Amino acid sequence: MPDIRQRKSELRGIYREIRKSGDPARQREADRDIARRLTELPQYKEASLLLAYVSQGGEVDTLQIIVRALAEGKAAACPRCRKEDHTMTFHRITALDELERGAYGIYEPRADAPPVLPGEFADSVCLIPGLSFDASGARLGYGGGYYDRFLAAYNGVSIGLCRAESRSQLPLPQDEYDIGVDIVLSDGQ
Repeated sequence: MPDIRQRKSELRGIYREIRKSGDPARQREADRDIARRLTELPQYKEASLLLAYVSQGGEVDTLQIIVRALAEGKAAACPRCRKEDHTMTFHRITALDELERGAYGIYEPRADAPPVLPGEFADSVCLIPGLSFDASGARLGYGGGYYDRFLAAYNGVSIGLCRAESRSQLPLPQDEYDIGVDIVLSDGQ
């Protein structure tokens, strides 16, 4: 039996290919459905703070979600990554134009954006990226461990976003450092 790292690497290749080969029009439709389903969740409705990754490279579109949350009067924050120790912190934004390219070329809040303090997490929902999620909330991430480190101390509601074709029908391999999400949200559920 292959070790977990090897199996995860194989699965990352499979799910990257699924994402890359998807029809862009179908993906946009799926993303709109996922955004609608998110905003119908009681956990989202009750949260005053949205923590959201900034989508890129075929990920479920979070830009529309961030804009809507701000329009609804919610506070919004996005992560800033530290390559040195593979950690991230969330920083507040009030508009998408407050984002700039940061670690790994990913858009993130400017360095002077106010940080969200851990005590503010209890009244938040956090959107979690991933290549795949399974029915139990296990996540196949990109391999850096940023979200696993963050989720280890996070006390809000974590929501994994993925299109239906990226949901694993089988349990995903997990090690002791992997942290799943509270809710997995896909299109067509």
